[in-house]
Amino acid sequence: DFALTTPPAVFETAHPYTDDCAAEQTLSLGATCVWLRFDPRCATLEGEARLEVESDGAVVHSLSGPPANWPRSPLVVVGASVTLHFVSKARKSAKATRHSSARLERGWGVACVVRGFEPCFGPALPVLLDAHTAALFLSARYATTLVVAEPLSPEERAHAAALESDAMEEAEARAAEQEEKRTRDSTAGSANEGADEGANRGAAMLCGVPGVVLPPRLLHPLLEKRRRRATARATGLEAMVRMLEHDQLPSHRKQVLAHLASAMQRLEPATGYGTARRRSLFFFGCSGCGEPCRSRLRAAVVGTFSLLTSHLMRELELTLEEAER
Repeated sequence: DFALTTPPAVFETAHPYTDDCAAEQTLSLGATCVWLRFDPRCATLEGEARLEVESDGAVVHSLSGPPANWPRSPLVVVGASVTLHFVSKARKSAKATRHSSARLERGWGVACVVRGFEPCFGPALPVLLDAHTAALFLSARYATTLVVAEPLSPEERAHAAALESDAMEEAEARAAEQEEKRTRDSTAGSANEGADEGANRGAAMLCGVPGVVLPPRLLHPLLEKRRRRATARATGLEAMVRMLEHDQLPSHRKQVLAHLASAMQRLEPATGYGTARRRSLFFFGCSGCGEPCRSRLRAAVVGTFSLLTSHLMRELELTLEEAER
């Protein structure tokens, strides 16, 4: 977001420009930055003519060549004033005629609109609202990072067909049931068993799955990585849901939804990994994470899409009401 604070000024050359042409203009617009929007037709013969943009006595941009070389979006220069200097070299050789005809085709010249520019979150935001907006933006970005989670490691990619198989999920469910039963039936002495030993035993149970040929010393770290991924993804989705539920400003909701959409687009596809392609991308890379992590991630996914559905239904109802009026 930004505020353009001054009436526009225009810098323009002849169209097409001529040999030995020079133009210079210094603009002080009473703002902390200068905003320049170039005409899409801007073009010069590369090496023959250029536009230099100067700020505080230094050249910050030098532009020349066909239209593709010129900024399509507005150019922002930090400084209270800017100097635009256009120069075209004189041609005194026999090639001048050819250069003149080429200029008619490719040397349209330069035209741009210049205005003062003040970066901001919006027009005259109160301090608390400004801080709220900034905190929400940072929170949404961090939640996006959590949802995307860490990429698959080379070892996971090498054994993805086995780790993402249906047999792996079935074995994981059986292991969870056996571990729960063992915990219920254990005595007080055996209940003090270390967490690492219990996790290694769970990994050993999964080693018997057909097609999974990983030894426990390698399988255990991979499963731990998958538990971290599932936990991070669930945490990110839960944070997104809380932000959407508790923030009533439409602009803030729009910002959170944009980050959620970005996270979904960045999720790693399951193409080429067997039966994993039939599952939700939110669960790809999370098989073997354990039933508690899987249940939490499942609840987070369901909660996210339930909230998105209710928002869409509400917007649709409002649209239909406006159409009836």
